[in-house]
Amino acid sequence: MAISSCQIVGYLVGILTWLGALLVVTLPDWKHSYVSERSFSGVLVVRGLWTTCTVKESGSVECINISEPVFALPTLIKGCRTLSVLGTVLAFCAVAITPLGMRCTRIGGDAKTKLRIARCCAVLFGLAAILIGIAVSWYAEDVAKDFHNPLSLRKLPPVSDLKYVYGNALYIGWATMATGAISSTFL
Repeated sequence: MAISSCQIVGYLVGILTWLGALLVVTLPDWKHSYVSERSFSGVLVVRGLWTTCTVKESGSVECINISEPVFALPTLIKGCRTLSVLGTVLAFCAVAITPLGMRCTRIGGDAKTKLRIARCCAVLFGLAAILIGIAVSWYAEDVAKDFHNPLSLRKLPPVSDLKYVYGNALYIGWATMATGAISSTFL
């Protein structure tokens, strides 16, 4: 009975892992602008893996898709895209297969087969957590490096002296990494 309860908790937390990974991939807020004290124009620039959005003081939002060919993108963007999408796919596969390995279900075969399936899903959730964690940490390291480098000011019209800070997708990614590890442990 205790093993079934742990598996149910692991599965539910695994669903949160998959939803978090999906949010991380789709959210455009991987980093957002920081307007220095010397200038203020009421513009917030939000950048993600797929789009760059500008939010003006009036509330209007303009988003531009990053439509460059894959080979022309920076290594950071290509790597983070690949890792986060792969982590999302692995989490989805684990969510889809886990019920077959749970003791409380009647599908999936005998006890030995169920145990192997549960272990496989635990590994999938763990790998998904690692991939998402690597992607957001790599991106965060780049944001922090640019923030503390005085020569990295972005000159984007109409905002000058633009610096970036961590976006919400990074925090969701770190939470997703934690839920993936918890799910893997419980399974």
